[in-house]
Amino acid sequence: MVSRSVRDVIHFYYCLSVAIKINRKYSTGMTVIHTNIFILKWLDQARKNKAFRRTVLSEIDWLTGHIKSQGPLFRYAEKLIDSIYNTSEELMSNKKSECHTCL
Repeated sequence: MVSRSVRDVIHFYYCLSVAIKINRKYSTGMTVIHTNIFILKWLDQARKNKAFRRTVLSEIDWLTGHIKSQGPLFRYAEKLIDSIYNTSEELMSNKKSECHTCL
């Protein structure tokens, strides 16, 4: 069975990924810098508003630090977020199918 904290982290990345896509859809002239600023502001607000369980705070801190350390022209922030989410979802699906074969 997948732990609650793992599901919380997956949900966090899903929400962030959707927020980025919505922002891109309704904003014109989005550059890499604008996208990174949006992501960092979103992460800051998620932390301040306690939008997610405490188990996600370390993920917020890690992602914020990673994006900042790469600089404002870091081109892969969105790809990184999507990749983490997609990989997590895939692992979750595999874990569920393994559990069903054990029955």
